[in-house]
Amino acid sequence: MKITFTKMVILLAIFLISSAPAGPIEDMLKQADTWIISDTGRIMAYIDSCNKLTDAKLKNSPYWSDAYRDLLFLLGIDNVGSP
Repeated sequence: MKITFTKMVILLAIFLISSAPAGPIEDMLKQADTWIISDTGRIMAYIDSCNKLTDAKLKNSPYWSDAYRDLLFLLGIDNVGSP
């Protein structure tokens, strides 16, 4: 008798949870999708603009050619040591 009552309570709980309206949650997720996508686009555009600016400043530096040559040499050593 006790096991049957417990099973009925569990089944009732599962039924009530599964039949709960999901509308408000879905609406919030749809709204979040729009601003997440737009914000991600703006963040990526900002990062790209910063990368372009940094790249231009580095290449216009009087020290760029020497630093670039040294970095290529160091990267070459690393590549030779790696299988």
